[in-house]
Amino acid sequence: MRRAIAYASMERDELSLADYDTLLARSPESWSAYHNRGIVNDRLGRLEDALRDYAAAIAGSPRLLLWSYINHADCLARLDRREEAIASLTRLIDHPRARPHDIATSLAHRGMYLAKVGRFDEATADFARALDLQPTNFAAWYQRGVAWAAQGDHEQALANYDAAIAIAANNHYAWKRRGDSLAAL
Repeated sequence: MRRAIAYASMERDELSLADYDTLLARSPESWSAYHNRGIVNDRLGRLEDALRDYAAAIAGSPRLLLWSYINHADCLARLDRREEAIASLTRLIDHPRARPHDIATSLAHRGMYLAKVGRFDEATADFARALDLQPTNFAAWYQRGVAWAAQGDHEQALANYDAAIAIAANNHYAWKRRGDSLAAL
């Protein structure tokens, strides 16, 4: 697996995939190989293959794999299957072994997808719950700002962008969105 990871880090993706295929043929229970192969397939735009890999990692892992769930949901959303992405994240949020950090991260992502389908009240509730669990969750502050801006409430958006910037002052996306909301006032 180390060579497959090395190939992936050098963006020699076809060689990386070949190594993961060989590894999984020998050890089909290797959930980490499925996850990592999913990342490579995702990067190559092979989203259906990536979805299968992330799903195999989730199903086969004895641990809860936060980033397999998140990546799985992100692939679904990029395939315009946002309701499925929301459902995937809900499974993680409701998982009995989910830790507060896992739940907060998943709530921030689910809130983002809820906002993208126009379900702003649910999105705002998810962001608030994420911030109750983890007040320094940059994604929750930032995405809540995006949701407020999408609804035309740039004052609320600014407050959320400011909180996000206080956590990650070098994040240029938050600064850009903050500037957009200032210009909209």
